[in-house]
Amino acid sequence: MGGTTAAARNVISGNGSNGVMIDGEGGANLVQGNFIGTDVTGKIALGNSGTGVVVQNAGTNTIGGSTSTAGNVISGNGDDGIFISGALSGLTTVIGNFIGTQSNGVDPLGNTNDGLELSGSDPVSYVFIVGAPPNVIAFNGARGIL
Repeated sequence: MGGTTAAARNVISGNGSNGVMIDGEGGANLVQGNFIGTDVTGKIALGNSGTGVVVQNAGTNTIGGSTSTAGNVISGNGDDGIFISGALSGLTTVIGNFIGTQSNGVDPLGNTNDGLELSGSDPVSYVFIVGAPPNVIAFNGARGIL
């Protein structure tokens, strides 16, 4: 969903629940280059009422990517920025995103709750990978990572 070119990106904002829901057998998804909870500039909050991106019992997903245009802006949402849960959600990679900041990665545009919440995912979800672009997780209403 989305991509690394301007034409491929989506604005996923202002919804009455979660912005993106990856659930069940729908694994191996790629969510990249999107504005989730913001306008197309990534500077103004147009938050989803729920979480920006939910991965629930669906494994081997990638949220973001290793190039400078692959990361998502996931900010301004009414709950968490990203919530990953369930034993089948392992091997989900979160890489190169701005979570709780504007698109410049510096100015605040926090999610109401946690930036990234990991709950019962097994065997592991990868949040930081050596040599890859980091996630910027800041200015969220609760914890950066739980």
